[in-house]
Amino acid sequence: MIWCKNCPRCNGDLLSQSDVYGEFISCLQCGCILNEQQGRAIKLEAKPPHYREVISELRPPQRQLTAAGQTRRAA
Repeated sequence: MIWCKNCPRCNGDLLSQSDVYGEFISCLQCGCILNEQQGRAIKLEAKPPHYREVISELRPPQRQLTAAGQTRRAA
């Protein structure tokens, strides 16, 4: 899993990896390796992106037809 801009040292991207010693989280930019407590905190803070809010702001407002056949903005 990748966490963008979450490195405590350089604000770089973190990557969950594993080797013969177990799982760990490290930064792709600076190489910082998080300890177990920091790794748990990052995993708990992980939230889904707010892309729905961004997309709704980019869409033009929807229009509705009135009884007279005219269009009006939806509230």
